[in-house]
Amino acid sequence: MGELCKNLHVTTKRNRLPVDGVYVAQYEEYRQSLIDHLYKVKLGHWDISIRELVSKALYNLADRDPEVMAKQVLPTILPLTVGWDLNTRHGSILCAAELTHALYCYGAENNRSLLDILGSSCVEELENIIPKLTEAKLFRGQGGELMRPAVCHFIEKMSLSKFECFNVETVVTWRNTIDDNLNHLQRSIQEKAVGALRHFTTHFYQTKDGRAVPDIQESLITVYIEKLKHPSQTMREGFTLAFGALPKFMLDGYLLKVIDSLLQVTEIPEKDAGKFAQSRADALHSLANIAETVGVQREGVGNCVINESTMARLYQCCFKAMKDYTIDSRGDVGSWSRKAAMTCLLKLTLVVTKTDTELLSKETCSQMMCCLLKQCSEKIDHTRAHAGEIMLKLIHKQNPAIPNIPEHKILCDVFPREDCENLNWGAAAEVFRKISKLLEIRCYQYAVLSGIILSAGGLSECLIRQAGVSLENFLGRLSATRQDEALMNFAENLVKLFREFQKNDRVIIPLFKVLDHLFSIGSLNFLANEGGESISEALFDLTQNEIARIPDARKIIVSINVFSGLLQFPGKTRRRSLQRLLILLCHKYPRVRKATADSLYTALITYDDIASDESVEEVLDILSETLWEETVDQIRPQRNILCDLLGVPKPVLKNTAKGKAKPETSAAQDPLSSYKDLVSRVDY
Repeated sequence: MGELCKNLHVTTKRNRLPVDGVYVAQYEEYRQSLIDHLYKVKLGHWDISIRELVSKALYNLADRDPEVMAKQVLPTILPLTVGWDLNTRHGSILCAAELTHALYCYGAENNRSLLDILGSSCVEELENIIPKLTEAKLFRGQGGELMRPAVCHFIEKMSLSKFECFNVETVVTWRNTIDDNLNHLQRSIQEKAVGALRHFTTHFYQTKDGRAVPDIQESLITVYIEKLKHPSQTMREGFTLAFGALPKFMLDGYLLKVIDSLLQVTEIPEKDAGKFAQSRADALHSLANIAETVGVQREGVGNCVINESTMARLYQCCFKAMKDYTIDSRGDVGSWSRKAAMTCLLKLTLVVTKTDTELLSKETCSQMMCCLLKQCSEKIDHTRAHAGEIMLKLIHKQNPAIPNIPEHKILCDVFPREDCENLNWGAAAEVFRKISKLLEIRCYQYAVLSGIILSAGGLSECLIRQAGVSLENFLGRLSATRQDEALMNFAENLVKLFREFQKNDRVIIPLFKVLDHLFSIGSLNFLANEGGESISEALFDLTQNEIARIPDARKIIVSINVFSGLLQFPGKTRRRSLQRLLILLCHKYPRVRKATADSLYTALITYDDIASDESVEEVLDILSETLWEETVDQIRPQRNILCDLLGVPKPVLKNTAKGKAKPETSAAQDPLSSYKDLVSRVDY
């Protein structure tokens, strides 16, 4: 038997120690040996997971021999909770917490109080553990990072055990301990403190009639709201999470104040947007938890439940958070907010449907599905998977079903119930094959298109290929069936996307790449038909506006192929595009000049009606033989010859202040034209 006890911990399954311990303890002759082995040998084990398993095993064994646990085991380990050996101290606190809770459960079943089972001396020692640790400064340093989650777990278990403190100051100390850990740098410690807070407030801050102690409630809410405005990101994160853990009675009368404060946290600041990205996501999680805690009533009192007006504000907050694309040195930190917003949408919608499905308007459901489908077609795998899972849960929910989802049946046909288990959202080919079918649904086309554009114009080769193929196939089907109206609607959505995200390189650069691809394969040839000129002109105007007076060579180079693609459309669009390309041939950056010459050369070969038959050979020779890396003054004559051959007026820079023409600035006089500047900004 002793050998069995020694080997219980080496199993590959973490839960075997508590389970096997209960099995062995049913035999009375082995029970005492097992208990002794756990608290005398394994309590201070070097592996933290073993210490945690020992505490769980003792919890499970407590009802087998409660007297031994109360009179022998607990009194033995209590002095060790403030000892100097870190591992033993940590294990002892965990075991003391679990044993106290187990003995409370035993007493509740047998109509005995915890004080009666433990005795006053044990209760007093339990009460003094945290004050002694604080006095000995054992929450500091590396060891403190181990003790902090342990004491949070201890407070949680004491609260669940309805522990009555002899000293009122102990409750204050425990509350201060929770607040201190809410402000800790480690996320795991913050989460432990949040877990303890809910049970702590339920036990210590609730009166017999189920209400909060008035003064304490006001003080806690006021202090926590002030913490949400603190410049420290860890403090904001911890106390934001804390609001999501508060029980309903603690929010009664202050609900609107709390929600207003959390909504303010979700706002993206103009400066240091990345600094508080995690707190924005935490605020969304807390808002969802609050909605689940207090419930929804259409005409309810705003300070007690989520009513119709508050619900609308929460939905709008989620929709706004889905547009958070903040990027800092850690990457796309805005994705934390987007994922949190999706989770909040799901929880809020499920709460609403349990109460009153009519609260979900057509507009709200339409906007919710558009936001989710956009994320389903974007480039980050884990974000796409999260959005897809939530979307599938919503469209396939039954009893009651989510109302007012536009084209609900088509969505269910494209994403059948089996996809909830089988669809791999990380497999781009499978996902985009399905998601591209929704481009045919007018109400979803813009949302899906805006996501596919980001994927097709991104950096991942797999996503570029699969998203690009999905667009090609969609446009090919429309062209084959001559759905001219649908094609024009698609083009209008491209222009709409362009206008919505002007000067936003996160969207515009991928859009440039996608436009270049669609032009090159002829998918946008329909713009040459009647009614397409206004769209092609709009694309030119928007592209020109994007690169006007910018020093970003990469963005200019990507736009060059868009101008070249627009040359295929005769009339004003071609004339203006050709003029813009000829201006770029004398750009201050050699790299831009070379890219323009190459792109224009390709366009002249592809579209044979741009230049006359008499001049095309000479134009091609000039483009291919001129050394465009030379100075602007040296290549300007060649550029001007091209202007004459193509019938385009020679570009002249004008002095806008005096209205007089002035010579173009020499590249040598412009500090931004140097190769050093180019290398520093574009890695060329």
